Amino acid sequence: MVDFCPKCGSILYPKKKDNKKLLFCKMCEFEKEPETKAATADFAMPIKIDHSMDKTLIKNEKYYQDVYGSKTSDKSMDCPRCGAKMVMAVRQTRRADEGPTIFYTCTRCNKQVRIGS
Repeated sequence: MVDFCPKCGSILYPKKKDNKKLLFCKMCEFEKEPETKAATADFAMPIKIDHSMDKTLIKNEKYYQDVYGSKTSDKSMDCPRCGAKMVMAVRQTRRADEGPTIFYTCTRCNKQVRIGS
């Protein structure tokens, strides 16, 4: 069940302070103890979530060649995040009378850089 802050109306989030379970507001820093035992049961996670990067989401250079074609451009760019090679794709994102938008996508970390309007 979701509780709301009586001062500002924002959602109250769970936290532990001095081994006590509290609900707090991120906007006005209001704190209160949960009213029922059912509310404190929501603090426990039944499973541990693995937040490491899913390796199936990483795309390599062959993937981008299959999607965008094997045409190479003399305007290559290095990724500002990891330094790997970026693949260029040109897309018409607006009306036909406006210029295309150039997207560079990193083959290692999937960072995307947009150039143009």
